Amino acid sequence: MASNFPEWYKDRLLNNTYPLIHNSQVAKDGRLAFWEGLYGIIGTIDQGEHAALFYTFNWPQVQWLELQYWKRTSWQGDKKGQIHHDFNMGIQGFNNTSIDENSRKTARFMCPWDSWNRNDYWWVPNTTTWSDLNSMFVFKAYELMLATGNVDSMRTYFPAIKATADRIIAQSNGGVLPLTCHSTYDESNDGGATFSTTPEYNAGIALPTYLAMAEIAKFTEHDSVATRYMEYYTTGRAQYKTQYATSSTYANGKDYSEGDVAGYSWANYLCFEPVMDSGFITDARKKLWNYYHDRTESGVDDLRAKLGKWGFYTCDHWGGVEIALGKPDTALIIHKWDHQYYYEESPAMIFWQTLRKESGSNKNSYASYMTGPTVWRSYFQMLGYMIDNANGRLWIRPKIPTEMNKKITNAILLNPKGHGTLNYDETGDAATGIVQDMTVEYDSPVTVREIVLKDNAEVDEPYVSVGGTLGHTVVLEGSGYEKNIRVTLAAPIQIGPQGVRIQVFNKPTGVAGAVRPSRIRELAIKSFRLGAGEGVRFSVDKAGPVSMELLAINGARIGTIMQKNAITGEQGFVWNGRTIDGKRVGSVLCLLRLTTSDGSVTRMVFTGR
Repeated sequence: MASNFPEWYKDRLLNNTYPLIHNSQVAKDGRLAFWEGLYGIIGTIDQGEHAALFYTFNWPQVQWLELQYWKRTSWQGDKKGQIHHDFNMGIQGFNNTSIDENSRKTARFMCPWDSWNRNDYWWVPNTTTWSDLNSMFVFKAYELMLATGNVDSMRTYFPAIKATADRIIAQSNGGVLPLTCHSTYDESNDGGATFSTTPEYNAGIALPTYLAMAEIAKFTEHDSVATRYMEYYTTGRAQYKTQYATSSTYANGKDYSEGDVAGYSWANYLCFEPVMDSGFITDARKKLWNYYHDRTESGVDDLRAKLGKWGFYTCDHWGGVEIALGKPDTALIIHKWDHQYYYEESPAMIFWQTLRKESGSNKNSYASYMTGPTVWRSYFQMLGYMIDNANGRLWIRPKIPTEMNKKITNAILLNPKGHGTLNYDETGDAATGIVQDMTVEYDSPVTVREIVLKDNAEVDEPYVSVGGTLGHTVVLEGSGYEKNIRVTLAAPIQIGPQGVRIQVFNKPTGVAGAVRPSRIRELAIKSFRLGAGEGVRFSVDKAGPVSMELLAINGARIGTIMQKNAITGEQGFVWNGRTIDGKRVGSVLCLLRLTTSDGSVTRMVFTGR
């Protein structure tokens, strides 16, 4: 709360920790559940994971308990790994006065451990058709991996995590996107009783789910699983665009359109690469602004209408996309709508909740407070912060609101191993060439091997000083607002209370003893899919002749698609969909190999649009 973020925003962060500690219940066998108002905070895996961020990076032992609960109650029959929606009968029991008092109390009880045959759930008994529930389970596991670095626990949970992720693939109807699934975010016209015909939300969040699954598999030394899920991601990313790029309803015209872009927001928060093309997601955010910004009820500008069907998800998903695309000011506008509604117009509702926006005589009961802690995800994204205690990685990629004048002061960095503080300045100094100057410190020593920074240097070869030293491997990656500088340290460092200063320069003037790293560019294929008329990105570490060829999965040669003399660094070309000898290449999952005089690198790609 000592930071220079807007006071109302900090107040909102602080007050939205309230649901996490109110009316907590601990069962005799160790399970944890939380209730506030009329809804169980950690009672459902979807709401629970949205609200769990603050827990995971403060007290992860609570989230291990919850992960264990969802693991033990997941489906164990023919749909093994399917996560259920809830642990009890829901709110219809205890807020219905026509039901006897004992039955209403019973509705709040947790079902027994290992109760995977869930006929008790009031809305969709034996939930076997939902996909987003499984994504949330994987996200929770991945966050725990990042926060704790506990490889023994991750290995213990790995079979359940894999079974959960495999259920998403099982709902793909032969592909990799969950197109035969059920979710309230992808409702059909009958209120969600049947499958949605266009599950944008489920399919969108499946993409970062596959990336998280690949990371978990690598950490637990299941390399073949990691490879397979990267293939799912590569194929699914291309299919998502094909499925929705031309849809007029994508991110447009329904009161939960923000779900369509949720996958992009989750990927940015988890520090993955963008899972959707920049033009695709930019168009989506424009549609969302046009839809929500001018919402009215009975012809009057109305904050409840602007907040959409589930207010905190509107802030989280759409707001997260705005931050990822370098528009934190727009994100603050969305969050301010919510703050104004709860804190200024309806203060009596701050600590009360139902699930969705009501209308008519019940319209004043609108409150989605059970997922209030999602606001902390916006804070992580504005700092561009993530700590990976499993692999020794630290991300600091700030997107700073205009009113903060390109500076962040005394911002808390959540970390269960010891909270930290960030002081950051990107006002710049033309004389020295400095474009970022930051100090990171932690209460207890944190080991870091790799640091990922935002790339605002606007030069091909920036200098990065960590703790006053150079000589680290510096690689530029990404594009647009999500351009990064990845710094692999010459030797791991420990960041403790004394802190470490990190500086980025766009010229050597201000760098003491500046010696450019021997290799600051990598030999890499940057594109994950190929399409006729689309650009193919790659980078090389030495100028000279290069070629690209396509190979079938079995190693058979399809043909060469590019031969040229390339300069050092990242570059690209537009592919016409054919080999250089004129052979047309259709839609296929294959290998793309980039070869230079010094070596080669291969990546799995999808050649469809």
